[in-house]
Amino acid sequence: TEQTSGRATSGRTWIGPAGNLYLTIAVPALHIPVPLTLLPLKVGIVVARAVRTALVEAESKSRVTLKWPNDILVDGDKISGVLIENEFGATGAANGDTWYMVGIGVNVAVAPKVPTTGEERGRPSTCLADHVVGRDLGDAPRQLAESISEEMASWIAESTSSAAEATEQVLGEWESYTNFGLPLKIRDGPSKDEVVVPLGVERDGRLRVRGQDGKERLLCADYLF
Repeated sequence: TEQTSGRATSGRTWIGPAGNLYLTIAVPALHIPVPLTLLPLKVGIVVARAVRTALVEAESKSRVTLKWPNDILVDGDKISGVLIENEFGATGAANGDTWYMVGIGVNVAVAPKVPTTGEERGRPSTCLADHVVGRDLGDAPRQLAESISEEMASWIAESTSSAAEATEQVLGEWESYTNFGLPLKIRDGPSKDEVVVPLGVERDGRLRVRGQDGKERLLCADYLF
């Protein structure tokens, strides 16, 4: 499948060559087991787990990590991104008829070239094929799509934990995929190009960082690379 009109964060272009995974999952707002601000982190966990499983099954020793809130990295390069937008159903938001459209892209066969300068700049990309030698990946997009979709559906339909317990579980799982302390750069806004050091994630999903001035602050919607 090839995606010709993909959209990334902040209206940027998502490059979608044939051979990669492009998946959208509709999530009903009323059935999300955690505060909405943690949904991006949960999606990142699910995708990271699917990518890691694919690599392990192919006997790859490459390491999967997460960059806040839900970019999936393999050996430090980006293999997957997520974009979440809301849609209102026929009865409208006032009646709780809100859905979140979770768009997921995973580089399977091709790693698109990412600019290092300009508005579209970002982290270097990678794909499964870069880390798997001598394996047929023709069915990998479908397998990844099934794995991600099934885990998201199970999480929504079968969660019996309280909101507090579900929150702790998401935060714990997310942090297990993350290397705090590694400097990252803010891409946009008033703090554009500032280097910050991630220190931890708050219970509402915000990222606590230390800025170049040595002070700690919380990030909510900033893109880091």
